[in-house]
Amino acid sequence: MNKVLKWIFKFSWNRVAILFMLLIPSFLFLGIPLMIYFSIPTNPLVENIIIIEADSDFDKYNLNGTGSRQNPFMIEDLLLGVNSSGIGNRYYGLDVANTTKYFVVRNCTFFGGDDAIRIRNIAPGTCKILNNSIYHISQAIVDYFHGRSGIVIENSNGIIISGNTLATAFEKDPEEGSSGIIVKNSNNTVIEDNIQIHRINAGYYSSVFEVISSYNVNISRNFIWSFDHGILYVFCSNSIISNNTILSHGSSIRLHTSYNISIVHNSFHLAEESIDPISQIECYNITDFGNEIHYDLHEYYNYDD
Repeated sequence: MNKVLKWIFKFSWNRVAILFMLLIPSFLFLGIPLMIYFSIPTNPLVENIIIIEADSDFDKYNLNGTGSRQNPFMIEDLLLGVNSSGIGNRYYGLDVANTTKYFVVRNCTFFGGDDAIRIRNIAPGTCKILNNSIYHISQAIVDYFHGRSGIVIENSNGIIISGNTLATAFEKDPEEGSSGIIVKNSNNTVIEDNIQIHRINAGYYSSVFEVISSYNVNISRNFIWSFDHGILYVFCSNSIISNNTILSHGSSIRLHTSYNISIVHNSFHLAEESIDPISQIECYNITDFGNEIHYDLHEYYNYDD
């Protein structure tokens, strides 16, 4: 995961220039400061969404594949989202519900809208979300501001979320919390090898990855930068959080009313020694070992309203 810190990430944003200098010598083992630079190309104007509410809806979009386990429908290489002024709320780049067919979301780019990807009430093990880029959910070109998220999974088991880059909304209202990935009532989920850059003024009550009322949700090998907290588990059990690199201004991991959670071999980088890297409320059987804790996070940014 340390190699991630050498990458240069470029994201677009109207009238916003952001320069992050994260001084984390321990990541590079050479004492060299890490620079993450956000550049500002023009946002594309996007009005392209996919709505699938039954198995038959897959046929509307001319997708490759048949929907079988061996030959899933492929939603790939598309530019999706809604960021046009005047578009009403509750639009998603991809919204899939009540299906039994197998499908893969791969190599797509999402701009604008509410949540970029929303998956609800699908058959177990039928969805993979791989190598997508998600930018500017509920961005400034839209007529309203809300806390929004990159990927939302509800009542759907066995989903794999891997290799995605998320740089979601730069909210102007700090009370409007938003998250990169939310998993609700969805078991046996894998979240691995993703890069999440949280936004400035994201909301002081938000976490990058939120898992609610689920079990066996394993989060591993992700790179997370958060203005607030990193990972949140509420009413969860029998899960593993391992080998993640988390840069956060709040707790790296928050656990509420959860049990049988293993937190192992993560690297936590915090802004102040007063911050508890792992906070727990009404939890038991929490395993914590092999984690590295560093109070060495510094950030510099320029935000033009």
